[in-house]
Amino acid sequence: MSSKTKKATASSILIVLMIGVVFYASMEDYQKERVSEFFGSFFASAEVIEK
Repeated sequence: MSSKTKKATASSILIVLMIGVVFYASMEDYQKERVSEFFGSFFASAEVIEK
């Protein structure tokens, strides 16, 4: 990969992560709770698959 491609990819990932953080911060408390429950159950089921 060229340096230009790496920089473009890294900046794109950074922008997406920043948008996600801003979106999460703007959520109501009950929405944050539901999102955390979703990811908790998602990763809990992923651990079961690995074993």
